Amino acid sequence: MPQSQIVPIEEDIPKELIIRVATALFLERGYSNTSSELIAKTCKVSKKTVYKIFGSKEELLRAVAARITERAELTTDHIFSSPEMPIADRFTRMLQNIDNDFARLRSQWFLDDIRLSAPQVWHEFIGWREYRIQLIYGLLREVAENKMLTEGVGPGDVMKTYISLLTNGMDKAFLKEFEVSSEDLYEALTQVLMHGLLVREAHID
Repeated sequence: MPQSQIVPIEEDIPKELIIRVATALFLERGYSNTSSELIAKTCKVSKKTVYKIFGSKEELLRAVAARITERAELTTDHIFSSPEMPIADRFTRMLQNIDNDFARLRSQWFLDDIRLSAPQVWHEFIGWREYRIQLIYGLLREVAENKMLTEGVGPGDVMKTYISLLTNGMDKAFLKEFEVSSEDLYEALTQVLMHGLLVREAHID
């Protein structure tokens, strides 16, 4: 049965609600600035219910991170495991299949927050991130080997730009200064990566 058609059983409803609310609050306010009381109040459940399901605020953060990274894996794993797909198509899809929550989870201000407030969860996420970076770099090497990058541009150059986009594209001060939304910034820089680096023959119509 497709996941969108699965109806959660009654006891799962508070868990899903808490994860959804905690995701929004953590990514907007920061982990350290979001209390368990606020999460419970927003969910209209007791703080006792939150701790009964998750045990601690750190465990809730771990559940939020797991949900976001699992979604990222669901939308990108097939790109790395489909050698029959044209390499230019795989590269383009990789750039397009990063959702807003994942980009925000990777933002530097948020990572700094959890590094100080929940170091174990931070270490777990950094380990996962490093593994994914190696997968992406492997794909970029394929792009370069197939001569689809503009002359003088290497996989390392693209990787640095890509990481900078994900890490800094959610910087609140930057977005405020230039009066741009994170979605608009991500779309614009993705277009630059796709059309400013790939040779004409590699463009996807």
